[in-house]
Amino acid sequence: MATNYAWKFFRAGGFDQVKLESGADLINLDQLDQKLWVALACPTTGLEFDPKTAALIDTDKDGRMRPPEVIAADKWAGSMLKNPDDLVKGSDTLPLSAINDAMPEGKQLLASAKQILVNLGKKDATAISLADASDVNKIFANTVFNGDGVIIAESASDAAARRQGGVERGQLGRVAGQTRRVRCVECRECRGRRGTTRPPARP
Repeated sequence: MATNYAWKFFRAGGFDQVKLESGADLINLDQLDQKLWVALACPTTGLEFDPKTAALIDTDKDGRMRPPEVIAADKWAGSMLKNPDDLVKGSDTLPLSAINDAMPEGKQLLASAKQILVNLGKKDATAISLADASDVNKIFANTVFNGDGVIIAESASDAAARRQGGVERGQLGRVAGQTRRVRCVECRECRGRRGTTRPPARP
């Protein structure tokens, strides 16, 4: 496989291994001949590596991370950062200013990070941490969208829509009440019918 990227190697375990020291090294992994990879499949668990991140990399969910998946993940992560070298810093905190908002997906990522911080009561924060982004329950705990799948009137963006939502919720409540009453009547009728068709008890 031809490559224009200049790789650096070191000797370990009796064979040469490539050095991965920079963001550029990671996002150019597609140019590294796979005969030089130490392994072409790696389990997503039992490693000194975050299993949730490994599960995201494993896009086909077969329990293994393979070169195409690792390459795609590296390229995506590198494209979301203004400086790909942030990938190798090993920090669990990312400055908001480091997110590459020059592209649509980067803008969406930055907006999501800011919204998470607002939901957590950290609207003035200039960085987001792994802990901030990991606790979904905490992120939505104080919002109208609390993750239960129910859209309530209070989630509307304007007062008129909220009022309409309240009216519709009341109407649905009345319909539900009527349905319950009808069901109860039917149940009593059914029990009555069952009682009339029951064979008489033997003397």
